[in-house]
Formats: sequence, structure tokens, C-alpha cells
Amino acid sequence: MTAAASKYFRQLDFETLNANGDKFLQRLLDRSNSEITSCAVNYVRTPVNGGTPGGEHVHEFDQFMFLISGRMMVKIDGETYQVGPGTLMIYPAGIPHHFWNPDEETIHLTVMAPAPHGPRSSKPVS
Repeated sequence: MTAAASKYFRQLDFETLNANGDKFLQRLLDRSNSEITSCAVNYVRTPVNGGTPGGEHVHEFDQFMFLISGRMMVKIDGETYQVGPGTLMIYPAGIPHHFWNPDEETIHLTVMAPAPHGPRSSKPVS
């Protein structure tokens, strides 16, 4: 892909994704690899018994997760839900949330708006 095309397209790193069954996160779009600041997009694979590192947390930005495959448990604003493929989860800024998948691997896209500054953009809920 040319440099000009890479400005408009992002390719998932299937070689790394398929190398093992560990957690996989690829930053498809963020402030480090684009001029776009209105949002950031991650592709995430979470193995069985995985979930949000550090548990329940909040962000200063809106976050959206679209579940592509698998089932996960989601706790948002004190309520727990089970969600399946094709579900869009909406986490408004400042609302406590986390997810975990006790039974199967999951794959989801995460969109954050606006794009966060830096890799640690969440605050644990005490």
C-alpha cells in the first residue's frame, strides 16, 4: 500500500493476530498514527476469562464497543448484562463500566471519541 493510501486505510495485522490465542489489541486509528483527533479505533481479541484490565473504570471520553464474535458480560453504571455478536455497547464519558468473558474468546471494535491523549486514558472506580 502506498503512503498516500495508508492515510485512508488500515490493515489488520493477521499474522500477529493468528500467532497465538493471547489478548490482541491493534490501534487501527489514533493520534499516534493519524491526523484524526475526533475518534480512535481499536480491534481487540480477548481470550476466555479475560476482560477489562483493572476492572471497573471511567473515561473522560465516550466509548463504543461493537462485539463481532463471542459473548461477554458487561457491567455499566451498576447494572450487569450479557451481550452477544452484533451488539453495540455505549459507554458515555464518566459512567463506570467494565467487561469480561467467562466462557469464550471475544472479538470487538472499540471506538473512543474524541481520541484519547496517551495510552492510559482510564481511571479506576474506587
